Formats: sequence, C-alpha cells, structure tokens
Amino acid sequence: INLISDAGAIPALVELCQGPPMPEGGGKKKKKEPPVEADMAEAQASAAGCLRLLSLLPKNRPPIVAANGVPIMTKLLESKLEITRANAQGVLVCLGADDNNVAAMVEAKVPEYITALSAPIRMYEEHKKKLVP
Repeated sequence: INLISDAGAIPALVELCQGPPMPEGGGKKKKKEPPVEADMAEAQASAAGCLRLLSLLPKNRPPIVAANGVPIMTKLLESKLEITRANAQGVLVCLGADDNNVAAMVEAKVPEYITALSAPIRMYEEHKKKLVP
C-alpha cells in the first residue's frame, strides 16, 4: 500500500473513479448521464477498491480528499455494481474517521448512514448549520 501512495498514484485512482468526462452541453438542460460502459465500470470498481485499502492508513486520507475524492466516492454510491458501491462506502467511512474531512463530507452530501459510522453526529450537525444561510 505504501508503494502505491508513495508513487503518487492516489490522484490518478480518484480520477479513474470519476469516469470519462461528460460532453459539453452548451447551455442545454442537463440530461441524465449516459450509462457507464462495462470496462469503465470494472475500472471504477477496481480503482475504488484500491482507494478503500489506501484509505485505511490515515496518511492517505488527505490526498484522497485533495483529489476531490469525497464527491466522486459519493457519486459512486449510485453505481449499478455492488462492489463499486461497497468500495466507495468503505472509502467514505475511513475518510469520515478523520475530523478534518467532516466539512468535505457534509458539502458532498455523503449519506447519513455512512457519516454515522465514522464520526460523531454532532460534528456533522455543526457543519450542516454552517452551510445553511
């Protein structure tokens, strides 16, 4: 695991989880995202699995968050593949164990069933109050 993180692979793994870029809409209404191709779905599942293992070590959590990992993992919770959803949940639970990531998790609207597993609810409630005008 250290070899992967020391090589700087975390941002690339997070980017792989994001999938291909969406085509520009040119001001048109947002349409439902196209389905993920089978090969890309498998790549997302594998990358999320790597990130799940990496997130077990506290030193790897800040780079995952810095690479926009929280909203990307949150989006993967909607994947059709159970393994992808499970890996994304695992990453988010580990990230939530670090108090410094609570604000990012609230902002990304990580479901409460995940945040409740990883940090005291009071912390999330405090950050939610800050976001509501």
